[in-house]
Amino acid sequence: WTVPAGAIVASGQGTASASIDFGPGFTSGQVCVTASNICFTTPQRCKDVTSIPDTPGNIQGASYNVCNSQQVYSINSIANATSYNWTVPTGATVASGQGTTSVTVDFGPSYAGGDVEVQSVNSCGSSIARARIVYPFPARPEEIFGDPSPCANSSGNVYSINPVSGATSYVWTVPAGSVITSGGNTNSITVDFGSTAGNITASAVNSCGTGFAKFFAVSFSCRNASADSDANDVMIEAYPNPATDFISVSTNGLNQESGSILITDIAGRIIQGAPVTQFESETKVEIDIRTLPAGMYLIKIETGSGIYQTRFVKE
Repeated sequence: WTVPAGAIVASGQGTASASIDFGPGFTSGQVCVTASNICFTTPQRCKDVTSIPDTPGNIQGASYNVCNSQQVYSINSIANATSYNWTVPTGATVASGQGTTSVTVDFGPSYAGGDVEVQSVNSCGSSIARARIVYPFPARPEEIFGDPSPCANSSGNVYSINPVSGATSYVWTVPAGSVITSGGNTNSITVDFGSTAGNITASAVNSCGTGFAKFFAVSFSCRNASADSDANDVMIEAYPNPATDFISVSTNGLNQESGSILITDIAGRIIQGAPVTQFESETKVEIDIRTLPAGMYLIKIETGSGIYQTRFVKE
């Protein structure tokens, strides 16, 4: 058996089991062993040993929205550790639990972010620190809901996020030339698009700052059709609007084209639809909407030349 500096083989040398004494000056190294007979000695088999405890595992506790709050952070206990040393960033203090596997941390109004860290400790030293980054502001929204392929120059497009814990308001951005017409500081907005596609972003806000933004790419797949279109344009008219039981869809300008008529919700999810073998110079279709819940819907005409849409309200 061979041992590193600061250690001695106390007993068992020459046998399959050795007792090793590690002195106060031992830090780290390898304990190695070979097997021998009169003809041959094997290569060494070694094991790394260290005087300090292992690095703690993952720190459990909040990562976001800690502004002006008291939070608990904890780890699992480490073999051979006699205590634990916690450190916190500027603007935070350890209120209780220092030296144990669980601490309570006070985050003040000036806290701007940083790492909560912990080391396991014994009489020989301290382990490498385990860190968890902690932000004062709310978490990033998980998902933006809405139509990723609206029509250029369309209005009344709704985009939303689920409420974010700790958020007091929200910040949205929309592509250049687009306008948020309502809901700008809430978790649901209405957008009038211009002619430029791009990203919609949403961030959650509290008194300590604005969180990371969630991005939602918008690309235009169609142009809006309306009853006011020029004679050479595609016209779609839905009537009556609002409707209760049936809605009639009238199209003009899709001569000799095949395609489909779809009803979708505002987010673009298809609710019902039917193929059209060939659109005439004027095509009229009556659609049964009695099973639809009340609300706003889109009628989309999809053909080889493009996608056209208009809106209606089911009462």
